[in-house]
Order: sequence, then structure tokens, then C-alpha cells
Amino acid sequence: MKKICFILISILLIINTGCNYRLSDMGEYALFTDQISRWVPEPELKTRFVFLDDEWVATEPPSLWSDEYFNYNHAFDKRWNVLLENDEIVITTLSNTENNEMHFDVKGGRFIGKNLGEWGGSLKFSRGLGSYYVLRSCNPVGMFVLENDLYLLEGISHLMIFDGNIYRIHYNGKRWEVDDSETYTLKASPKALLLSENMVYVVTDTTITKIQKEDGILSIEVLLEAEFLNLGNYSIVKKDNVLFLGMCGAILTFNLDTDETQWLVPK
Repeated sequence: MKKICFILISILLIINTGCNYRLSDMGEYALFTDQISRWVPEPELKTRFVFLDDEWVATEPPSLWSDEYFNYNHAFDKRWNVLLENDEIVITTLSNTENNEMHFDVKGGRFIGKNLGEWGGSLKFSRGLGSYYVLRSCNPVGMFVLENDLYLLEGISHLMIFDGNIYRIHYNGKRWEVDDSETYTLKASPKALLLSENMVYVVTDTTITKIQKEDGILSIEVLLEAEFLNLGNYSIVKKDNVLFLGMCGAILTFNLDTDETQWLVPK
């Protein structure tokens, strides 16, 4: 029995040592294992088909609060989700959309974001074995890395609240913390993000926004501002320099070369 206990204690010590890896020994950003966060559990796909141009037609997007807008907003069987698989745009619908936990892994631990909407949320860092601490009470939407800097995207849309913010997360030698000296405000609350070619595209309730970092300077550029974007369904992909957004009852495309948009519905 003593031998078994000794072995178990040794294993726990090894695990705990790995979970408390000194980041300062290798530099603050040497241990990222993720570049962008992910939602868990993975959403269950209800339907699935390849996007084909000749099966969709472009039409005018709905005006805010019009009857047509409400029809789109209540198209529960056509809340399209977009994926990019084998260089093809794949359209799906989701059987569950209650994914409110976000993960971002680093060697030595994991960031865990909980987004409960108007009921609050938080960003925690876990070293495993039940050990964690809270960085901030907020509504996390995603995390991403640009130029070896880690950022948190958070915000909420509820009633007349449309908050959206970006914070840098850094390691102070002992623990991770939010750097309030490097905070950026978005024009509306974020809903989805995509990391592509060292740029991050963020869909908010009213904008498509591009975020990039060059020579240590983070820049935020609004590419499109439109009220119908609040019909977005939390997914975005890029193919041939065109963004595809899953919407309620439609697919929105935005050409990054020409700024042309198309509101596509099934024929």
C-alpha cells in the first residue's frame, strides 16, 4: 500500500510540475499551442451540403425591424453555419447553439471563457487538477494571437447594450492578467471571428471589422457597416479573398478586393 501511495504521489507531482511550467524561463509567448480559441462542445450538425453558386440567388437584405427582417430572424430551420472544407464552402444548420464555453490552450494550462449573455461570464486560467484563477468578469467571444501577443475579444448585446472590447492578455512572471493599458473599443458587440493570414476578421452586430498588427501597433478597420449584420449566425470563413458569413435565412458574402456584398438565399 505504501508503495502504491508513493507512486500516486510521484505521478501527481509530475503532473503538477508540468501544469505550473515557468513561462518566464522561455519567454512570455513561447508556449502558445493555439492561435485562436474554439467553442466547446463542438456544435452538432443537423444538415450539411456544399455551397453551389447556381443554387443561390442574390436579393436585397431586409430593412431593420421590417416584416421581412422578422421573418429572417425567425427562420429557425435556416440558421446557416458556414465551414471551409477541402477548399469548398459547406453549409450546415446546427441542432444546438448553446455553446457558451470557449477554450484557448497554452503549455502549462488553458484559458476557459464562459459567456452567459446578460447573466454575465468570466475568463479563467486553469492549470489543471481543479486549480484556476479568474482574470476578469466579462462576456468572452474569442481569443487570438497577433505578432506573438495574445488578445481577448469580449462583449454583449442585450436590450440597449452593445459593448465590444479587445484586451491584451500578458504574463507577469507569475500569472496571466488583463493589460488594461492596452484596451480597444469596437463599434458594436462581437459575434464571430476568423484568423487568416495574420489578420483577424470580426463580425459584430453592425460591422465587419479587420484587426491586424504591424511593428507592434494594433489597427482596427471597419470594412462594412450595416444593420442587417445582427442577423448573423456566429460563423465566418474566407475563400478566394471573399468572406462568407452564416446568417439567419441567408448567406452574406463580402469581397475583400471590391467591397461588394451579396445577400444570398436558396432558389
